[in-house]
Amino acid sequence: MVSKTPSRIIFASSELSADMFYATRFSVPDPFLFLEQNGRKTIVLSDLEVDRGRSEAAVDEVVSLSALEKTLEKKLKTKPSVGQTLASFVRGRRVRKALVPANFPLELAVTFNQHGIELEPRSGLFWPAREFKTAAELKALRNAIRITEIGLARAYEVLRASEIGPGRRLVWAGQKLTSERLRAEIDCAILRA
Repeated sequence: MVSKTPSRIIFASSELSADMFYATRFSVPDPFLFLEQNGRKTIVLSDLEVDRGRSEAAVDEVVSLSALEKTLEKKLKTKPSVGQTLASFVRGRRVRKALVPANFPLELAVTFNQHGIELEPRSGLFWPAREFKTAAELKALRNAIRITEIGLARAYEVLRASEIGPGRRLVWAGQKLTSERLRAEIDCAILRA
């Protein structure tokens, strides 16, 4: 007997959620819905992000939130909430039970439950495969560490060359060394790396 892979749902900003970014490879500042069902990945985006999502996201389908809202509004004869819209969409995909990250929004979870969708929170790694890095991910990590080391080395150089001046303030290159100046030196070194 073949075991069915459980559906997975995330509602988060991919700029703040490593799980969402891992699932979609798409960077968005605002929260959006991700649904994985039977290996098929779908995201629901605002109109501002739909076109970019279609060209950049590593998913099978991109759906417009406003299109879903309009369809549901006709049915309800009133403007639905985002939660109602998303729950109706997921329910329409015949999802009855899904795994969600432990930080899934409570209000949205309640709305999904009211629509007959049982959510099972997962603590720890939502995507166990994230624990193991691909060759490309390892290369990117090594590069990030190398660049970070260059920035820290510059900070060390500036601090070593600084002296304690009047008022017990650090002076570097004849001027007061502020955190902003030090950060600018670090940033410049990183940009040159």
